[in-house]
Amino acid sequence: MRLRPAESHPLALALASVTHNVPVTGVSGVIGWWERRRPLYNAAVGIVGLVTMALLGVAFAASRLTARPWAVPDPAIGVPFLVVFYGIAANVCYTGGWFTQLALRAAGGDRDGSFAPWAFRAGLIFSVALTLLPGLFGIIALLVSLCWR
Repeated sequence: MRLRPAESHPLALALASVTHNVPVTGVSGVIGWWERRRPLYNAAVGIVGLVTMALLGVAFAASRLTARPWAVPDPAIGVPFLVVFYGIAANVCYTGGWFTQLALRAAGGDRDGSFAPWAFRAGLIFSVALTLLPGLFGIIALLVSLCWR
């Protein structure tokens, strides 16, 4: 079996095509570059958010096996509001990407458009990791509480 180089992997090619470095002109070009990628960003953060909620649900349910079950509001009415707030906050931060690029251009930088692909990748990775953290912390906390029963 012959392995392909990472650059030719379909996922790497798809990410490269989304984050390619194309110099854009004008405010509408910069905003358009970012807004065409917003659905991908929202889908990635949303899917990871669902995974996080599933991990937390498993951790909360399994915490009933420990000597100290976790307190969960009953009913958990605030959860949908937190999810909506998080989604809005993530999109406000995403908007900061094109805002920062425009500010850089106004200050005389980023004439080649190299900031946008870098910032998009960094922001996507950070947002996905941040979204996943509560679920991972929940599972870790559960495992710790099960070990020290």
